[in-house]
Amino acid sequence: MEVVAPYIPQAHQVRFHSSPAKWKWFCGGLGSGKTLAGIHELLYLASDNPGCDGLIGCPTYPMFRDNIMPLWRHWVPSQLYTFNKADMVFTWHPTGRHFFVRSATEPDRASGLNIGFGWCDELALVYKPRFWQIVQARLRQPARRPALVVTSTPNGMNWLARWFRGRRDVHITRCRTRDNLKLPEGFEEDLRASYGSELAAAYLDAIILDMMGLAWPLHTHLHGALTSDQMRPLMTHRFGWVDWGFTNPASVGVGGTDQEDRWYIAAHWYRRGQLRSQVAKQAAKFGKEWKVEQWYIDHDPEGQAEMEKLGLPVTLAEKDIVPGLMHVRALVPPSSHDGKPRLHVATDLGPGDDIGSGQSAWWREQEGYTFPEGEEEPEGQNGDHAMDGTRYMIYTHDLQWAPMGGVQSSGSARKWKGY
Repeated sequence: MEVVAPYIPQAHQVRFHSSPAKWKWFCGGLGSGKTLAGIHELLYLASDNPGCDGLIGCPTYPMFRDNIMPLWRHWVPSQLYTFNKADMVFTWHPTGRHFFVRSATEPDRASGLNIGFGWCDELALVYKPRFWQIVQARLRQPARRPALVVTSTPNGMNWLARWFRGRRDVHITRCRTRDNLKLPEGFEEDLRASYGSELAAAYLDAIILDMMGLAWPLHTHLHGALTSDQMRPLMTHRFGWVDWGFTNPASVGVGGTDQEDRWYIAAHWYRRGQLRSQVAKQAAKFGKEWKVEQWYIDHDPEGQAEMEKLGLPVTLAEKDIVPGLMHVRALVPPSSHDGKPRLHVATDLGPGDDIGSGQSAWWREQEGYTFPEGEEEPEGQNGDHAMDGTRYMIYTHDLQWAPMGGVQSSGSARKWKGY
């Protein structure tokens, strides 16, 4: 059986493929063709190492589902592979070997593998190097051309940028969005006009900027371009979060998703000195106003009882901090398909608190939500209940309802019809 692949690499992709380096990084802007190049580099490595297994790494399983799998199905002939979704493993028929799909949210799942080559997409979104370190240690099979390659838009002067800049035995292919000659006319120009100079340098020109350790490097110019009223008709499903507080402010928020699974943060309430019953009443008020379908709440029996007393559908939030942070962080970069963010925060959330500043409490927390040097978890210089609540809602929802790689949790969320 002879199969002709339709992929014809452009000049910048040829530079990436032609390098014999063991460690390669395609550092590209949005829409530069880096993921497509990564898929075919993996297939080239499979051909060069027919007796070896390979690895496909990604920040989260939903990112594999949304970013890699559609391209794979479009460009790789279906008769060449079988995909086992339950085990997240491809069988590559030309060699009879396997490609193991692994997420940085569960790095230990890569620990038992033995591979001869691998490819990691959007690795710059992974804020700690542990997954990369584990994958390097699994490069154990005797290979003709052992290699680990990365395709990613840069995310500041983070560990990935420092790792590649600190070695001599690497190859970096830097590619701007405009270098992809197959993009729709005006795609790059329209994004450049709306992003501003700093965002365009990072997302379009693949220039490594210092992001100052922000846990979620959101830019108000890009991620906060919509008002709450503008978000209303976009959201097809509405959800909410509650993080209880008394001395520290309680946080109640409303968000939702659209038909393309983008997230929107549309309303927020933030108060100190509030009893559980008062917080639950605010959730009920938001629930009626926004038609909230499900509430994701911090673990608190008294608070849960108050919400259930008001007839509010609740699910206890997933508490794993690091996977949740990585999941939300993966929503921050704009999509390479249309240049729009996958997480939007309303510009007019309002002060929403009793602290006395004129700034939204949500944005104020986000600006102070940073990773201290050498720490595994972020600290909130301006509080963290709004950030925690946002993570509760997005991560718990996506973990329960993701059609690929998600974990179906038990609990009240299974009782509602959902999608």
